[in-house]
Amino acid sequence: MSRDTPEIAENGGKFVKFWDTPVKLRVLTWITVARSDWDKSGEKAKEYLTSERKEPLNPWDDKNQPRQVRLIGVYNHTDKKVQLWNISQVSIMKELKRLSKDEDFGDPREYDIKITKVVAATKTEYKVDWLSKGALNAEAQEIVNAKPIFPENAIDWGDVFEPKF
Repeated sequence: MSRDTPEIAENGGKFVKFWDTPVKLRVLTWITVARSDWDKSGEKAKEYLTSERKEPLNPWDDKNQPRQVRLIGVYNHTDKKVQLWNISQVSIMKELKRLSKDEDFGDPREYDIKITKVVAATKTEYKVDWLSKGALNAEAQEIVNAKPIFPENAIDWGDVFEPKF
């Protein structure tokens, strides 16, 4: 599916999505780690993020088990907007960790990365490329300044674009 389709334009929203074209990003925040949990109070169970488990785990229940969620605020150069990135791909996490420990790269908030989704017949892989180190360009910095992001607010249904005070 192309990024230019009406569905993507309408549903691009606050989360980064990877389709068939590379996505250029700048990390803006530290990683917020949370757990995915389930609200079973309504007719249909609904997933949300929490910092703690509300009920004991059932080792016999494969459904509705918590999983670790990693959230980062990013500037998406491709879509020209501030977004929340839920990094669920292990290969991306490993590469970001490797780059951040490399003295030539360091803090991922200081350089741009490009994520390319490669879909093969039986599996999907993600390629991470380091692009340029340095300050954001003026247009990007203006967008970032106008829309700060707070990934930690996603825990317990918070708004990631509103500060908690």
